[in-house]
Amino acid sequence: MRDGMILVDPKQSGAGFFVAEGDADTPFCTVLHVHKYCDEFVHLLEGRLRITILDETQDLSAGDNCFMPKTIPHRFEVLEPSRWLVVGPPHYQQEREALRQAMKAGLTGAELYAGVDGVDFVAE
Repeated sequence: MRDGMILVDPKQSGAGFFVAEGDADTPFCTVLHVHKYCDEFVHLLEGRLRITILDETQDLSAGDNCFMPKTIPHRFEVLEPSRWLVVGPPHYQQEREALRQAMKAGLTGAELYAGVDGVDFVAE
């Protein structure tokens, strides 16, 4: 996953929300995890994604949306080169940046989420 462009940061929205563009050239899948404080909304611009919330899986194509409520375990899978928008509350920007730094450091699985405030790994 490449560094996504921040389109609206919390300061611009009066601390109301955060919008960023995400993209990936190659398939990947996050582990099952939960955000304690942040709902996530994804709008797929290009490509195909598979999002699993609890035990329900939804395949997204360009133009589709998915809402992932806080405190509910979910997984995000890129099936082909894709580009999407993600919208969340202000704290989500901090979570997202901490996750990006952990990924760059090569952390995976439970270690990836260990240092991120507000996000927990969920064992399967």
